[in-house]
Amino acid sequence: MDGSHYDILGIAVDAEPLEVRQAYRQRLLEAHPDKQGGVDKGAVTRIQQAYRVLSDPTQRSAYDGELAVQIAATGVHGRADALDEHSLDDFEYNEQQGVFTMACPRCSSAEGFELPEQALEENATARPGGGMQVIVQCAACSLWLKVDFDIVYTSE
Repeated sequence: MDGSHYDILGIAVDAEPLEVRQAYRQRLLEAHPDKQGGVDKGAVTRIQQAYRVLSDPTQRSAYDGELAVQIAATGVHGRADALDEHSLDDFEYNEQQGVFTMACPRCSSAEGFELPEQALEENATARPGGGMQVIVQCAACSLWLKVDFDIVYTSE
């Protein structure tokens, strides 16, 4: 259960207070020792912290500002709805640098989208139906894309 407070509660960034409260209660039930076979105090603490911040309008506003700065700095985050979807297979992979690149379909910048492997690992979220996804912004314009991928393990 990693990611933003929104990810922890499984809600959209524009969730209403009632949705925040309902998600909080649901997540606590899911983390309950009777459901998990033991207490994961870390999970419960993260759920409680997410609820404390997102249920208080002042704290939530400050948190949203911090989150926006983080997203703007990295150009990558893990959640979004109604964005164009691309497969990581659409990107070219530079093995020496460990970076996936793709030209922007809007502004045609040759390397508008750059996805270092580390950014994928740190910012990916589970995709409904399996696999992973990450949201990335073009370095040259304001276009955001949802990039879907599967994790494939190879034996060496």
